[in-house]
Amino acid sequence: MNLAVGTIIGIYPGSVLEPGNTMVAAMYILYGPLTTLTMTTGNGVHDFVMDEKGTFILTKQDVKIPDEKIYAPGALRKDYLPQHAKFIEKLEKEGYKLRFSGSFVADMHQILHKGGVFTYPGYNGKESGKLRLLFEANPMGKIITEAGGAISNGKVDILSIKPDAIDIRTPIYAGGRRRLS
Repeated sequence: MNLAVGTIIGIYPGSVLEPGNTMVAAMYILYGPLTTLTMTTGNGVHDFVMDEKGTFILTKQDVKIPDEKIYAPGALRKDYLPQHAKFIEKLEKEGYKLRFSGSFVADMHQILHKGGVFTYPGYNGKESGKLRLLFEANPMGKIITEAGGAISNGKVDILSIKPDAIDIRTPIYAGGRRRLS
């Protein structure tokens, strides 16, 4: 099997129990056919690919999310809450194409480079979502917003949420602004 998995890192200036918009840097590494590193320090999003010597080489500067119609929905359709089910139906009626690998980093990398929207909603049995605010949503949100996109929990910008514990989970809607505005 040739699956892609990833590592997500967010760098906070002090306590991690601050909103994501206080992060000073974020990155992810995607391990697959190529090992790629995507990062931001607040001055754009940049892509690197690891060469055969183990050195990361800059391949693209100032990545911007294109305006395409791809969607990557997490959770099982049978467990969707009504509002999310309507959102997915609307995407499908608008001609969005399903592209979902099951790897958060790989799916977000695709959305970053191809456009569209990633969702991992709250659902029956996990109404507060599955993905973790501090370790998954915030770092990916910093990258996505630096690339001209947006991230939300379905109600507010995830990066504005002040966590009160390190293990908070959240629904995620991330991608191009056109669909998330």
